[in-house]
Amino acid sequence: MRISAGFATTALPTPPHGLLAGYAVADRRTRTSSAPLTATIARFQVPRTPLRGHAPDTTRPTSTDSAEAAHTALVWVAIDALAVSRPLHSAIRAAVRQQLPGATVLVSASHTHSAPGAWCGTIHPLLPAALDLAQIDAVAQQIGSALPQVRSVDLVRGVASVTGVGTNRNDPARPVDTTVDVLAALLPGNHSAGPIGLIVDHACHPTVLGPDSTAWSPDWVTGLRDGLETSLGAVPVLFLQGAAGDVSTRFTRRCPTTAEAIRIGRRVAAGALSALESARPVDPAAGIGGHRHVLVLNRRDAEAELATIDPPGSTTAGADSQQLARSQGLAGLRALAAHPGPHTLIAPVHDLRIGSVRYLAVPVELPNDWGRRLATAGDLQVIGYTDDYLGYLADEDAHRAGSYEATSSYADAAEARRLLSELTAIATLTGPAAT
Repeated sequence: MRISAGFATTALPTPPHGLLAGYAVADRRTRTSSAPLTATIARFQVPRTPLRGHAPDTTRPTSTDSAEAAHTALVWVAIDALAVSRPLHSAIRAAVRQQLPGATVLVSASHTHSAPGAWCGTIHPLLPAALDLAQIDAVAQQIGSALPQVRSVDLVRGVASVTGVGTNRNDPARPVDTTVDVLAALLPGNHSAGPIGLIVDHACHPTVLGPDSTAWSPDWVTGLRDGLETSLGAVPVLFLQGAAGDVSTRFTRRCPTTAEAIRIGRRVAAGALSALESARPVDPAAGIGGHRHVLVLNRRDAEAELATIDPPGSTTAGADSQQLARSQGLAGLRALAAHPGPHTLIAPVHDLRIGSVRYLAVPVELPNDWGRRLATAGDLQVIGYTDDYLGYLADEDAHRAGSYEATSSYADAAEARRLLSELTAIATLTGPAAT
């Protein structure tokens, strides 16, 4: 089977001023832009057989383009944003399906903390932000207008390791996944020309720029793109954030500046280039396939938990940055108690295959250890921050320590453990059926 693919990158319309999302800082507003916020689009097609779990959109007219009608499309959009709100995902999916009716559309956020709050809205009571549907529509239309054409490709995949980028942000001695995974599309018979597009995934919070920053910025992902462009030319790079819930540059960054963000991002780029050099062919026989699973997250009883840990006690122990994080986590638990919300939250989970490469995309921030366990269980890449945002899932150690990831989570320890079990069951399936 031959897979066709196309890649494109487009700058996104951003307001000259607006609320920056990501840090619990009141009225943190932008004054400038250190780098454009972009969306990168990867489009894959094979001869038509509907992707399992993705019913065609029957509310839209059928395409009259026989070439399009003969193919099933998977469109993956990676956007420089803190999170993907449901309205943002819905608008982008609608814009793509205007041209590709019935296409499977995934939208993943880089999780930069220097993007508009208007795109994601209030992702947690501790981080209030108002959605701006006009801004969301402008972003979606820009992405829809940039949808790339496809051509027959050969896919190759490589994996390498990087150091000096991320560590466990609560305990730098704990092991983390340092791999950079690259999926590259090459033109058949002309591999020496280099890739026409890349999918790069790595697990580390893009938070070199801190709460004092007042610029729109992709953070260290800018350095990743710059480093790859220096070596490969202007190739579109679709960056996917991995299981980065407890991994950041807290112990590796020298200062919270744009120059430092670029330096760290270039380290990831070096790893991606190393992965590309050792890349091996991807078997296209499986085509593209996917299952969409719907999990339910039962929201914790924050008010009852506060009665057992407030005053915070051990949550204020540790180094200054960790002490602040624990304090903010406790504030997050108080905010959850003050804003109860719905008892259950719906979590869309996508199990995808592109040729012989498999991805598990989730709408949460997973602890890195869990990401590594899921990846091993299913021989897959774990991608977070996709199609919605339901906050952190935290492991037992984090809940015992009262870390920010644990106390600000919508899920208590037992619920997080149950969801991990369900994700593990998905990961250990044989994988999505081929088209």
